[in-house]
Amino acid sequence: MRVWKTAALGGITLLVTLSGTVLVDEPAYSHAVAGNPSAASNTAACTRPFTVVQTSAIDVAGNVVANRALAGHATEYTYTTGTGDDIREIAPPEGWSPLRATDAELGAYGFPPRPVDAQGRAAWEKTMAGWKRAGRPEMCGTDVQATVTHTEQTSNWAGGMAVNGSATISTFTTAEGRWYQPSFSSYCGLYGTSYGIWSGLGGFNQNRLIQSGVDNSGLDLNSSQMFWEMINPKYDTHEVRWTDVTVPANHQVQSYVTYSGGEASMWVADLTDGVSHAIVVTTIQNYLASSFYDGTTAEFITEPATVSGTTLPLSRPVGDQTTYYYATVNGQPIANFSSWRLHQGLGGWIQLSGFDGIHAWNDFWRHCT
Repeated sequence: MRVWKTAALGGITLLVTLSGTVLVDEPAYSHAVAGNPSAASNTAACTRPFTVVQTSAIDVAGNVVANRALAGHATEYTYTTGTGDDIREIAPPEGWSPLRATDAELGAYGFPPRPVDAQGRAAWEKTMAGWKRAGRPEMCGTDVQATVTHTEQTSNWAGGMAVNGSATISTFTTAEGRWYQPSFSSYCGLYGTSYGIWSGLGGFNQNRLIQSGVDNSGLDLNSSQMFWEMINPKYDTHEVRWTDVTVPANHQVQSYVTYSGGEASMWVADLTDGVSHAIVVTTIQNYLASSFYDGTTAEFITEPATVSGTTLPLSRPVGDQTTYYYATVNGQPIANFSSWRLHQGLGGWIQLSGFDGIHAWNDFWRHCT
């Protein structure tokens, strides 16, 4: 999770054109890499278990038809972390296929909708043809934050962002990104390392963000866990991780985030293994989902996570890059909007981005923090 305030560093504007023309000079950095982390890197420990308090069968419209699992129906798991929670995970029925599903089923089960354009539809069908199952309902809160509050001197992220030109009027309701999970060659620090990749809504103009993706902090370099996180001015969920599966290196991953009707929905999938998780949040800790929503921006970001206020070193990918091969906002390529590639960091950029001008780009690792 990232909260931004400005797109300038030391008076140097960090905007680029969609054609990829950089408006500032790139610094030359050596790729210095530190040694392996110590035992202090166990930052993914479960601190707040999410307990399933109700298992229900739902119909194709998402309505509860029985307070138990029912053959031929999707299963809805209701979680609680205390009081004031309405958090639900949906698993489609056995034998279900997104390719054969109705639009209503896709919406009820938290899946990305079918694109209306031919190119998008073909990509969607190729992706969904590999889907096999929903993951097990195993979620746990952590002390990990996919965030560091942004200042002009301390930013360490890279990626793409669509903006609507307003700081207060929300127009973006969906962000969908797909990427190749990097293979990491070495650690980048003595006390843990991290590399989070996510899609999200908000974070630039207000202290509100809804996001989901994968992060390897506290894990082996080439094992990441799917997560979701939400922030408003008074509350940060931190990373809530699904612990049933890990995402290995070189897999294709997709994150789909949407906000509608007072509900925040997040869907993350390992497209290579065909396993996905879908979560719907209406309230958490008595905070409405609407209090986390900011639709003035939509973004697709790579960054290191934060633990106890300390930003972990950024893991070094093999080839020094991460490839986003698809990104849409409100169902349209990110380039259809006034989009920036943004990059800055303490003592210089530790990542850069290179757009193709449509919807794909690489984030380039530059050096350790």
